[in-house]
Amino acid sequence: MIDSPVFLIDDDSEFRKAASSFFVSRGVKTEGFHSATSFLDSLRPGTGGCIILDMKMPDMSGFDLQEKLIARGFRIPIIFLTAYADVPTIVRAMKYGAYDFLLKPVDMKLLFEQAMFALEMNEHRRNCEKQKEALRTRLRTLTEREHDILSLALSGKSNKEISQVLGISHRTVETHRSHILVKIGVNNLLELAHIFIELESYGVSYGAPPGKKVTN
Repeated sequence: MIDSPVFLIDDDSEFRKAASSFFVSRGVKTEGFHSATSFLDSLRPGTGGCIILDMKMPDMSGFDLQEKLIARGFRIPIIFLTAYADVPTIVRAMKYGAYDFLLKPVDMKLLFEQAMFALEMNEHRRNCEKQKEALRTRLRTLTEREHDILSLALSGKSNKEISQVLGISHRTVETHRSHILVKIGVNNLLELAHIFIELESYGVSYGAPPGKKVTN
């Protein structure tokens, strides 16, 4: 069960109560806010979950809140709610990362389903971020030579080819590769390659350390 909350941001107190009751009865935590400003004031670093956000509110529009969240580095999925929206409005919201755009009066079951999908997506993204940071930490333990060998190995070069490129013995390459696997915590290069492929699908690639160029 996902433990992250659903944030209900709407100046309509009746809607907040109804949505909160619906979600809580299904085991999902909710936090209600009558304005975008009150939600922003409550934000803490690392806040996760999903936002259900009314597009038009007195103090700050949904778009304004979306822009402020982006500026602060928060990537919480947003489901916008509005009584009316044209295509340009929807396109703008989606362009800046909105998860969905639903018209009021909204079907509560549909809203719940979309919120669950958004929570699962965000949970997966956050887990991936943790994996990426753990991998970055382990990569920082590699020596400059180990970085050279890892880059060349991931590009598909054999130990013999790596030894020729770097001007070192075949046995030295094997030793360094063994140390690399131990430091990163994998059993073989194939397993390591799978990790990099998965992370690259989420926007992270591996190359030489900053400021260093590996000559092929």
